[in-house]
Amino acid sequence: MAEKSVLLTGKIGLFLPIPYDFDFSGMVDAPYASPNPRFDIRRVTTRVYRGLCSNNELLPATFALFQEHREEIQSLVDNLDALSGKTRIELSRYIQSFYETITDEARVQREFVKVCSEETGPPAPTLAIQQ
Repeated sequence: MAEKSVLLTGKIGLFLPIPYDFDFSGMVDAPYASPNPRFDIRRVTTRVYRGLCSNNELLPATFALFQEHREEIQSLVDNLDALSGKTRIELSRYIQSFYETITDEARVQREFVKVCSEETGPPAPTLAIQQ
């Protein structure tokens, strides 16, 4: 786990390990990855919003931040030498589909607002958008 985590420290000396493993994310779509069984999805490329309903008011600003950095994000994909041509195209399409979602108010309502969680646990099953 140490190789897939970073350690953040705060002003009071509190250490907080932040684990990450993108192999099981839709962005990597590793052939051995399988979705978390808590969610009613068949592929790791199916997005599941797990945000709290109390944070829905933050969605517009969050989407604006993603829009602000869209070119930078795409540039990372375009310039990553480790990606094959096919993988680069698939990843670009995956990212593009996210931007199509956040710029379509009906989809934002369906895929974010209406499926938010009242608790910190997993949200109710969502309308799965298979990629």
